[in-house]
Amino acid sequence: MREHCALLPRMADFALLACSYAEHVAIGAETMMAIIVDNASRQIQEVIESDPLATAVRDLAEKHGRWQGTAGALLAELNARFGYSKERPEGWPKSAKSVGRRLKVLHTTLAEVGVRITWKHSDDRKSRLIELAVREVAQTFETSVMFEASQDAVSRADISSEAFAANVREMSG
Repeated sequence: MREHCALLPRMADFALLACSYAEHVAIGAETMMAIIVDNASRQIQEVIESDPLATAVRDLAEKHGRWQGTAGALLAELNARFGYSKERPEGWPKSAKSVGRRLKVLHTTLAEVGVRITWKHSDDRKSRLIELAVREVAQTFETSVMFEASQDAVSRADISSEAFAANVREMSG
């Protein structure tokens, strides 16, 4: 089953259990995996759409394909792009330091929609640079999980429906 781990969503153990149970109650592993993937995608979109910095970074990366500079330069570029000179939306970073911190929190979520963020030092090692790059999303979470992992990994799961039911009874008892 380890060879399928790269194809499974976050909380892979839960996904395998849920798919095993779905097979037992005749919902089907494919349907359950589609539900899990759909919910995860919806959550990712909600995080991005509710965070003005995430939305702005995604849009900037998609427009340019690749961008590199300091956190201060990124903040200045985004402020200019969206016309934020004095009034800014709630949650908008006020300093370069806060941009860097927020990107560290958002980097996994943005990666799910194809925006890769990397940090490196400038050639003179005096500045820390942020690089934004758009990558193909075709083989990320949504597309790879549904068909490959749902059938093969679930059929190879170690848990039977009887063992699952016994574990549930034991934990709730």
